Amino acid sequence: MKNRVLSVLTGFVITLMISGFSFFYLYHLKTKKTFKAQSPYLDIVETMDQRFNDLKYKFIEKKVKTNNVVLLAIDDESIKEIGRWPWGRDVISDMANQLVKYNVSAIGMDVIFSEPQREAPQNDLRLGSVIKKDASKIVLGTFSNQMLKVLPYQDYCVNEAFIASGGDQLVKINPSFVVDDLGDTYDDLKWSSLFSPLFKAVQEKSESQYLEQLKKKSASQLSHFQKNYLASKKLEDTFNYCALWLTPQDELFINHRAELESLYVKLFNKKTELQDLSLDQKLQKFKNDITELPVPQYGEWQTNIAPLQEPSQYTGSFVTYLDLDGYVRRYPLFYRSGNRLGTSFIPSLALQSYLAATGYRADVKIEKIKDQKVITAFTIMDPSQEPEKMVQELPVDSQGRMIINYYGPEFTLPYVSAKELFSEDEDISVITRTADTQDGKIILSSDKKNKKEFFKGKTVIVGTTALAIYDLRNTPVAANYPGPEIHQTILTNLFDQQYIRRLDYEQVWLPLGVIFLGLLLSYGLSFMGATQTVLCMVFTTATLFWIDHLIFKNFNVLFSSFFLVFEVPMVSFSVLVFKYSSEERKKNELRKTFSKYVSPAVVDELLKDDENIKLGGRKQELTVFFSDVRGFTEFSEKMDPQALSQFLNEYLTPMTEMVFNNKGTLDKYMGDGLMAFFGAPVFFKDHAACACRCALQSIENLKKLQIEFKKRQWPNIDIGIGINTGPMSVGNMGSQIVQSYTVIGDAVNLGSRLESANKEYGTRILISETTHAAIKDQFITREVDRVRVKGKKEPVKAFELIAESVDSATQDWLKAYEQAYLSYQKQHFEVAEKQFARIVKESPFDTVAKMYVKRCKDYSKNPPADEWDGVYEMKAK
Repeated sequence: MKNRVLSVLTGFVITLMISGFSFFYLYHLKTKKTFKAQSPYLDIVETMDQRFNDLKYKFIEKKVKTNNVVLLAIDDESIKEIGRWPWGRDVISDMANQLVKYNVSAIGMDVIFSEPQREAPQNDLRLGSVIKKDASKIVLGTFSNQMLKVLPYQDYCVNEAFIASGGDQLVKINPSFVVDDLGDTYDDLKWSSLFSPLFKAVQEKSESQYLEQLKKKSASQLSHFQKNYLASKKLEDTFNYCALWLTPQDELFINHRAELESLYVKLFNKKTELQDLSLDQKLQKFKNDITELPVPQYGEWQTNIAPLQEPSQYTGSFVTYLDLDGYVRRYPLFYRSGNRLGTSFIPSLALQSYLAATGYRADVKIEKIKDQKVITAFTIMDPSQEPEKMVQELPVDSQGRMIINYYGPEFTLPYVSAKELFSEDEDISVITRTADTQDGKIILSSDKKNKKEFFKGKTVIVGTTALAIYDLRNTPVAANYPGPEIHQTILTNLFDQQYIRRLDYEQVWLPLGVIFLGLLLSYGLSFMGATQTVLCMVFTTATLFWIDHLIFKNFNVLFSSFFLVFEVPMVSFSVLVFKYSSEERKKNELRKTFSKYVSPAVVDELLKDDENIKLGGRKQELTVFFSDVRGFTEFSEKMDPQALSQFLNEYLTPMTEMVFNNKGTLDKYMGDGLMAFFGAPVFFKDHAACACRCALQSIENLKKLQIEFKKRQWPNIDIGIGINTGPMSVGNMGSQIVQSYTVIGDAVNLGSRLESANKEYGTRILISETTHAAIKDQFITREVDRVRVKGKKEPVKAFELIAESVDSATQDWLKAYEQAYLSYQKQHFEVAEKQFARIVKESPFDTVAKMYVKRCKDYSKNPPADEWDGVYEMKAK
């Protein structure tokens, strides 16, 4: 019962965390500022949320209601027939005339004419006359690549920079698009009197630097292209200066404050509330009074050439807004360059084309909420009605963006190839997408329509879809979606009045929904086993997908359902983890304990079966392993403590790895020494062989360490290893406060004595006769002596561990040694001495043989007692 309550509580805690985060995330979306740095975690969640919502487009086929919009595509076929892009202005003039002749409602140009047609300037004038004649129907295009990141008060600088760059021709008095900003209190000041001299100084500096770079004396010496570059550079620097204006980096104000102070004072004294303040106080209050307007802002807009821009009435932006992951999901209905009403706000190409086609007016209401301006209303009005009638209210976010309601992949909406507009046929081919082939190719269908009847009353977007021009975008419905089709899609949305909306009061309902679902899941899962939990998780997730699909399909409502779908596996997983952890807590504690002593593989084996887990002491035949560094005390006293610590770490690490690699259990470190045992906590029969193999591998690793230590000018070290197999007590031993998993007993002590005995014989690895009995068929050994170690009455045989296999020369050496050792045991000391001497001569490294030469000489002079049994009495431990 207790575990069930705790599992429900665990799920509820996860639920509250997800609910709280969803509330915070939705607040972040609602109040997100245009250029303020955001949390990367929130940005990641936003991308995941958007990608999840992208899936909904894949399963829904939407139909167009009005068919009022068509794309006149400058496609690959048109370029083949008419010529490479850009086309001459005479071709564009003929195109516009033809469309007007067919009585279209409006023409939106998703192209820009920023350069004159030098080879035929008369064509520019011809196109200008067409635009002038039908200015109420033709919407020119503009764009900017210079996104501005300025402080709110710097918008006033951007206003003037925009006007200075020709913005007064780009944004004209437009009765069809009205922005009402109720929060601007400094718009009535004559800012041009301040910024004209500032911009002049900035541009003079730009020119001076550029001329110095080219080593020219005056601008008259520049080529035509250099002059164009200089003009562009001046504009860019002007807008860039706005991002520095009245900041600590504003060198112009800092270096020329005395000359500029009168200009600032004269400007701000127009405000009564600022008159009695010092200049610094005036500036600070001004900065504090201005609130950010979170509408996408750009500088240095590309305008069409003067013969085309001046007679035009409407210009729309075709800047594409990209989400964090580079996808186009939202469409800003207008942009800005500053914050001045009537001169700073640029409608999008789709919105302006819609207004031109219908004669409607867009009213945008901006209000200050807390520390930020937001768009509180975006309505479309019909001024032809008396009184004016509201046609629709557009579902925009606080930054004036509308979610694009895509109808399908590229070419789902009808388009006409531009080349057909110039044919003499009365019919025209209207092309739409019908299907996809298995290899990813698009199948298009062509439907013949009468030109005049088809174009009548249509709003036409003129844009490029040719692959070579590459105006392609990533969208939720296609990876290569033509840019002009995005404007066509929004236009169709506007005519159909079919919009994707966010869920009303989502910031309240979604967190509550997360809590309700989480409570239901947590309670239900507390009664289920692992398999049932997984099935419940799959069923609940599928049900949420289905409900979400129906809401989107039938109501065009999007919400962050990602949190609900994400919540299901998270709560399910947390409940499962709690159950698993409560049932496996004991094993986890054991894992933590034994990971200090044995390799991860042994720990896993230990936890497979409860029979393996016996922490109490028990008697068992095991193999104990001792190793020790020779002469450590002597050279350790001469080493720096830090170097000594590093020395021990680099020595003990590979030695411990050898223990773990051979299924051993680390008992403890004893300064420079290491104690381990084999066969527990998980018993395996070949524990003696594993211990011997570990010893041989340790010697091989020692050789590598000796080379490395020599390079570092560390002492040359050697080690001794003692191994014994026998019955010993194993388990958790110690006090009530501190315990350790270890072995004790006579068999353990013998292993320690054998390790020490290596000093007597000059050997490295000595094993007992019980260990030898267990491994004699797998390893090469030789009997070194029969000894009576300190503290034991019974003698034991000590064997030197040689290798797992040897060559023929080593076999001959071992046979010679065996014969000499047999002579020694039979007390034929003179014979044994000669045999051992012969071995030493042939194998000078054999310290055991050297020791027996000396011992045989001693026994020859002073024979042992008659009852001598061949046992050597060891005096030291």
